[in-house]
Order: sequence, then structure tokens, then C-alpha cells
Amino acid sequence: MKDRAASLPRPDPLREASPQLPYLGFKLALDPANLTRAHHHFKVVTAMSPLQYQKQIRLHEARTLMLSRGMDAASAGHEVGYDSPSQFSREYRRLFGAPPVQDAQRLRTQPDLAMGA
Repeated sequence: MKDRAASLPRPDPLREASPQLPYLGFKLALDPANLTRAHHHFKVVTAMSPLQYQKQIRLHEARTLMLSRGMDAASAGHEVGYDSPSQFSREYRRLFGAPPVQDAQRLRTQPDLAMGA
């Protein structure tokens, strides 16, 4: 009999609110005993925790969706895994220095900024 857990769809760790280190370790074929060491090495290489890294990826992806597909901020935030538009907006502003709508408008009028951002 096939294991039911094996047939369930695996969550996308980039879209989860909080990436689960054991799942990421499994995807990277790491021995569970080495997860703490892997976390440390991740921070050394990226200068951020896996959660911080995941947030940056999600926020950059949302920014791309707003610019390339014309998505509104709430839809882009939801698409990349944020359940709360206000949380998305707060984190977006913290990373990019402006609220999502204002940042997207600025980048649309000055596309050369998007390349360096």
C-alpha cells in the first residue's frame, strides 16, 4: 500500500509563511544532525537567515509581478505567499524603502532604476 504522506503535494518552501528547516534539509538531502551546521553555513554565505532570505526572494518576486504583469500589491503579495496585505506592505517598505504601489509607480516611470534595484 502506498504511503499517503508520500502522495500529498509538498509545500513550496518559498511560499510558506515560515520555511521548515527539516523540509529544506530533506530537499537538500542533508542529514538532520547537520541542519544546525547547514543553517550556520547558510548565514555565513548569504549574511542572512533562511527566513530572511526567503522573505527577500518573495518580496522581489512580488515586485516583479507588479511590474511585469501589472498586478496590484495585495494580489502580488498573496501570489508570493502573504496572507496579510498589511504585513506584505510593511515588509516590502522595509526592504525597498517605499510602499509597494509607490515603488512600482516610480519604477514604471524610471525603468533604469528597476535594473539596479
